[in-house]
Amino acid sequence: IRISSSKELDHNLNHVLLCFVSLLGWAEVSGDSLCTSTLQIPPNYQQISSKSDNGNIHLRSLSPWSWNTTFVHNRIPEMVSEADCSSSYCSSPNGPPSVDERLNSVPIYQEILVLKKHMSDSTCFTVSFLHVAVGCTCVWAKTSAK
Repeated sequence: IRISSSKELDHNLNHVLLCFVSLLGWAEVSGDSLCTSTLQIPPNYQQISSKSDNGNIHLRSLSPWSWNTTFVHNRIPEMVSEADCSSSYCSSPNGPPSVDERLNSVPIYQEILVLKKHMSDSTCFTVSFLHVAVGCTCVWAKTSAK
């Protein structure tokens, strides 16, 4: 499939989502269980760290941020860290530290896949996506001029 624009990508994703929801509805109506596969999750999956550690990039950025971590017991991953931009403005890269009001600090978002355990069956999970801020970046401020 060749996708030439984000609008076309959104259109294709909507079709995929519609097909998924239709199949989900069919499975519920037919009485078939959606939990037909076994998922093996290592007991220490939360402790497996990424090989590409960025160190303290969140503090060295011209648009610094801090991390807020949430914990949900019946979710995999249980812990999710989200970026919180430290300021509405970016630091100027030139000269002594100062704020540049022409540049805004904005969050960068990523959809991450999470599994939610069913309360009635701890071996059954529902797949969903979580909209998470993964960092902050500098953009030119929107102006009313022009």
